[in-house]
Amino acid sequence: MCCLGQFAIQLGHSRDEIFEANTPSEILYKKEEGTLIYGQRGRLTQFARSAMHINDDYHDESDKPLTPQNRIAKLRELCKEYGYNLEIENEHLLEEYDE
Repeated sequence: MCCLGQFAIQLGHSRDEIFEANTPSEILYKKEEGTLIYGQRGRLTQFARSAMHINDDYHDESDKPLTPQNRIAKLRELCKEYGYNLEIENEHLLEEYDE
């Protein structure tokens, strides 16, 4: 599940809702309008579009493959720009990913 799906869970959406959707806009209803993810008039915010870009990119600026750690670092930077601190549960498990 991508970061926006995980954020949607924190907004109260179910995993089934998220897995059945193709894009965040399919599950983020009017009640979330004006939030970090879902902007005015049903549009995704710049934050959401940037997070989707980080999720969908396969390579960084120097054409090296992005690892989960790279993505987390980019998401942390993005969150920081908006005044949020991104915490990853069980981040230590990513060390096993590199082995």
